[in-house]
Amino acid sequence: MKWIIRAIGILLLILVVAVGSLFLLPADRIARIAADQLRNLTGREVTITGDVGLTFWPVLGVTAGGLEVGNADWAKDGAMLSAANAAIGVDAMALIRGEIKITNIEAQSPTIRLEQRRDGRASWQFSDGGGEAAIETAPTAPARSPRPLTIQRLNITDATLIYDAEGSDLVRFDGVDLSLDWPERAGDAVIKAALRPAADRVSIEATINRFDQFLNGDIRPLRARVDTKGGGVSLTGRAGLAGAVAGDLWLKTSDTGRFLAALGVADIALPQGLGKTADINLDLTLTPDRHLALREVVADLGGNALTGAADITLNGTPDVNA
Repeated sequence: MKWIIRAIGILLLILVVAVGSLFLLPADRIARIAADQLRNLTGREVTITGDVGLTFWPVLGVTAGGLEVGNADWAKDGAMLSAANAAIGVDAMALIRGEIKITNIEAQSPTIRLEQRRDGRASWQFSDGGGEAAIETAPTAPARSPRPLTIQRLNITDATLIYDAEGSDLVRFDGVDLSLDWPERAGDAVIKAALRPAADRVSIEATINRFDQFLNGDIRPLRARVDTKGGGVSLTGRAGLAGAVAGDLWLKTSDTGRFLAALGVADIALPQGLGKTADINLDLTLTPDRHLALREVVADLGGNALTGAADITLNGTPDVNA
């Protein structure tokens, strides 16, 4: 019994020392290593600026006066993400082992710039980075084999989203909320977004299978849905970061004019029987160079039926062959 009590006492002492050591870690050093982790993950320059503080509740991590993630070297305008206030959460047990494992990132009122070129290049395609930062305890610390990083949760609120596709008009949304839940590296990720291109709120939710492979450029299965007060659209199929999408699309509206207005296309008034309400199913294929193919279109336009197919080029003025 004495040995059991001693063993419990030793374990408690180890736990107290380990937890107490967290309070002694300098916040700026954790922030610096966390920035290195993000740099390894994205292949982009990551800068943490301003006052840096250490938080213990509800998430162990650091807060920073500014966070900036660089854009692709060919991009023409500024950083891909810049935020005046940011928080980075870390895994406490990994930290005790001398490692930094990022569990979540939060950013308030950031500016996100996304650019795409006709040749398929996209600023959100990251290089094949990956690494595992460690808190060095001695100059001769053993080398560690690279291991990709998982960010289990990303939460962005009140963002300004700018999308610049070569050959198309600049798109800008304000007040965008975005979240990513990715608890297991080899698992699925759930992405949610809310924005207002016009007066009504537009909600977007997507589930992507094996999100780690998706980030590496693979085509992965996904389910996505867009909802507005006038109707919604869902897609079940496959997609890749380069902009390739294929699958079954279902569009159903109770008020097509309001649905389009919520997406920023105003002043569309369709008569009953010709699209005022709609129930449309089709097979969709979109290539990275923005060629859209619609097949097996079956549309109920509120009493009248329409079937057909179409090929649409979306670079500049749309070219439709239907």
